[in-house]
Amino acid sequence: VYARRGYMFKSELLSEYFAATDWYEVDPEFSNSKLTRADWRNIKLIKSTEVAHGGPMTDWEQMHEEGWFSGA
Repeated sequence: VYARRGYMFKSELLSEYFAATDWYEVDPEFSNSKLTRADWRNIKLIKSTEVAHGGPMTDWEQMHEEGWFSGA
């Protein structure tokens, strides 16, 4: 959701992942006000799913465990 709006990620893993895509472009003027109602609903859904599964994974967990980056 954030990547589609041009958010510049603090996570090196996420920065590298999205930089490798054709569609991602950092928006230096990104702010949360650029997010739509649908974006906020999606963010809420993603966060609730993360919480239900023990919270968001760290970069290390994503790379070394069964995170979605582990097979990337």
